[in-house]
Amino acid sequence: MSDSANTPLLGATAPAQTAPQRTASAPVAERQKIEEHDAQSTVRDIQAAFPNRSIALRIDEATQIVQTLVRDDATGKLLRELPDEEWLRLVVKLRAFAAEAILDKSV
Repeated sequence: MSDSANTPLLGATAPAQTAPQRTASAPVAERQKIEEHDAQSTVRDIQAAFPNRSIALRIDEATQIVQTLVRDDATGKLLRELPDEEWLRLVVKLRAFAAEAILDKSV
């Protein structure tokens, strides 16, 4: 696990709220609120299904992919990261390769 202490977690302790209406023309801030509400709702549902586990979501800064962190409530030990750090590093490398291949006109 890399810099999860510096990355904000979604859904950790947010109060329940009504989901805003979804529209295609919703401003970016409104869409982010909707996505955060969906993430918080999902975390609550998962925590209800697994009462001995803490579930947190974070957005990986390099890839903008949502990562799920699963911890044991009793020990606080990190049990699982989905996707794991190795996978996220691979995504960064593949995106860099693809960007370079597209820009390279000699291929």
